[in-house]
Amino acid sequence: MPVLALCSIKGSPGVTTTAIALAGSWRPRPATVVECDAAGGDIAAAMGLPSEPGLVGLAAAVRRKVETGHLDRHTQQPSVGLEVVPAPVGPGQASAAIHALADSGLVPNLAADPRLMVIADCGRLDPGSPSRRVLGQATRALVLIRPRGEDLAHLAPQIPTLQTIAPSLELLLVGPAEYSAKEITATLRIPVAGHLPRDSRSATILLRQGFTLRGTQRLPLVRSACSVAGQLAGRVHATGRERSDMVTEATPLHHRMVGRP
Repeated sequence: MPVLALCSIKGSPGVTTTAIALAGSWRPRPATVVECDAAGGDIAAAMGLPSEPGLVGLAAAVRRKVETGHLDRHTQQPSVGLEVVPAPVGPGQASAAIHALADSGLVPNLAADPRLMVIADCGRLDPGSPSRRVLGQATRALVLIRPRGEDLAHLAPQIPTLQTIAPSLELLLVGPAEYSAKEITATLRIPVAGHLPRDSRSATILLRQGFTLRGTQRLPLVRSACSVAGQLAGRVHATGRERSDMVTEATPLHHRMVGRP
């Protein structure tokens, strides 16, 4: 599963900090975070990194020739256990770079290389965002969502479109749960890959300091991310049979979203 794309569709559930936590927790070696957020990147500014090497340089390189080796040449290592390809802060420049990346075919090439593990931080997936193309080219896509009625109701009508873009779509729950993973899967017919705490202190530390093998292992967000990363790394793509066997049940969430019979 060499390319994992993370995104959200509403609010700010912490896509970037989740990407960092999962990347640092990945085994047998950390994954590389590639910022593909069309609204502009956060990592360089938060960690005090230069904008290059980064996404713009990577996009320029793959315009000339697509090689998976370009990734290493445009990666920074802000801390032990973390490698990042930061996006520019400006949305115009970020969007142009993401378009070029998607046009180049680099993401499918990365996905086909078993030596690599890449986590693409696609940010909030607004309509028309070029990040949708990256999501569709990834090996697996995770939508971060708070397991609350209003957030899930907002997601529900967008699921058919999202599944057209990324058939391997799954959910990653963040924060206190009004509904269980079982209820959400039964109602929305999308697998739940895991559940992370809403942990602003951990998020701040990760975004400012990066992932360090000793300094961040005890953070609640990192402990949970280690568990989720282990489950994701050990799984294969869901087959059509696995998805078709999902049963829609009249859960409390279903009643809230469609009304009681």
